[in-house]
Parts: sequence; C-alpha cells; structure tokens
Amino acid sequence: MAEEQVEVQEKQPKKSSAVKYVIVGMIVMILIPVIGFFVASKYIFTQDEEDTDANSKQQVGIIYPLKVVVVNIANTGATRYLRAGISFELQDKLAIKELTEREPQITDLVIMVLSVKELEDLVDFSGKNQIRKEIIEKVNTIMVTGKIKNAYFTEFVIQ
Repeated sequence: MAEEQVEVQEKQPKKSSAVKYVIVGMIVMILIPVIGFFVASKYIFTQDEEDTDANSKQQVGIIYPLKVVVVNIANTGATRYLRAGISFELQDKLAIKELTEREPQITDLVIMVLSVKELEDLVDFSGKNQIRKEIIEKVNTIMVTGKIKNAYFTEFVIQ
C-alpha cells in the first residue's frame, strides 16, 4: 500500500509539469507571431512614410502667394467678414509670369467666389474644399500658358 501511494505521488508531479510545458509552449506560440507582426509593421510603415516623404518633396510645384483678400460673408447683413490668404501651386514657371500679369483679374475672381459664400460653407471642412476646387477651376479657365495644380489657404479668419 505504501508503494502505491509513492507511485501516485510520483505521477502527480509529472502531470503538473507536463501541463506547465503545454502552457509555456502555447504562450510562446502566441507571442512569436505577435512580436513578429509588430516588428514587421514598424519596418513596413517606416519605409512607406520615408517613400511618401521623398515623393511629396519632389512633387511640390512653384508656390505663388496671392494678396490677402477681405470679403463680407453672404446673408449676414455685412456684419461678418472673411479674411483669406491664398497661395497657388503652379505646374511650371510659365504660369508665374501670367499670374503676375493677371493678378488683378485673379484677385477679383477670388473675391467674387468668396463673397457669395454663406457662413455654413465657410466653417465646414467640405465647404472649404469645395471653395478651393471652385477657385482652382475658375482661375484655370482664364489662364492661357500655365495651369494651377492646387490652392492653399494660408489665412482663413472669420470675424
């Protein structure tokens, strides 16, 4: 009987150590892919950001700042106004000369586009993007030698 108790006691530690090995093995099997994913994603995202930064630096065109304009906001009874600064990104150097010569026309065009906008259009992000697209489209229709790639608001103050 004493021998049977010794055998039972010997078997129990073997079972608990086998369970420990299984648990440790499962933890290792889970941790290795997780660690590998984080290391790989860090490397991949770092490479993508560097590629994007290099491409964006090469693709920036010539920037031409337009004078700041101040317009009354539509349907506010001339009690609110917008002060906006806009810079244009040009496709080539030929457009600089034309923009300089046509600056009064372009400034007038920008004033006309902005002065008919209501307050809701000016405070909403999508409204600002729509205004930007409209300005680019209208300025490009009067340009002959060059075109505008993009427009940037350098100042946008609503009072």
